[in-house]
Amino acid sequence: MKRILSHIFNPSPSRVEIPPEFFSEKRRRIIDKYDIPPTKLEKVFSDKELEEIKKLALENSTQTIRPGSKNFCVDWSHLKPIVLPKFKPWMPKTGRVNEQLNVTTNAFRPHTDMAVDPGQPNVIQFIVPVDAWGKDRQASIVFFKQRFLGSRLSPLFQRPEGSVERWLESRNRYIEGYEPNHKIDESLLKGPLAHVEPLLLSGLSVSEILTYEPGDLIVFGTSRVHCSGDMMFHGLFAKLFLLPRIQIGLDEPQSRPGSE
Repeated sequence: MKRILSHIFNPSPSRVEIPPEFFSEKRRRIIDKYDIPPTKLEKVFSDKELEEIKKLALENSTQTIRPGSKNFCVDWSHLKPIVLPKFKPWMPKTGRVNEQLNVTTNAFRPHTDMAVDPGQPNVIQFIVPVDAWGKDRQASIVFFKQRFLGSRLSPLFQRPEGSVERWLESRNRYIEGYEPNHKIDESLLKGPLAHVEPLLLSGLSVSEILTYEPGDLIVFGTSRVHCSGDMMFHGLFAKLFLLPRIQIGLDEPQSRPGSE
């Protein structure tokens, strides 16, 4: 595990590699099995439920450090009775919910939400928007056609310090559906993708943009490349949301989502 973490957090400036443990056939089969297309469900949570979630989450959380945002580990036992029943259609027989509360003033760059541990990948991602502050309460998430099977924390979606060509070569080796000649539409670069450097969008193409507001629920497979919509584009200066993820052990017996 130490070797894996050293690869991810201390990459060579000229070439970025991810250990082969991330790409076992068993891991790929599990990821494919739970690869839910991006789905938005409107008004899943009532205003009363949102207030209760916000109150419980803020009262029972511990702050963790991450550049550009404020993340909190949440005591899931307090939120479980309210939130977990909403996830039932996607819950497998085994697996655990790995949760996080996020209070942020920044929009995130393209990334995926895989687990660092190769034996316990996150397979299903939920976004539960709880509150937003600004011109209106809407925000968006941009999904790309491509999938990436590395870690969410991988430097492969960060600006490189060394050779750009070698960085792109290393990154794109692990992107399914990479389109080397594709260019993102100019209207998107000036709108929901205004916060992302064009270099980081190299080889990616937008599949859909989901606009959401507090009370909605977003569900998708964690291998799908995605990013926040630009907050200034939506007139927001801060937003609060839960990020529950379903985590599956590769050696555990599995069932398909919705089979219960």
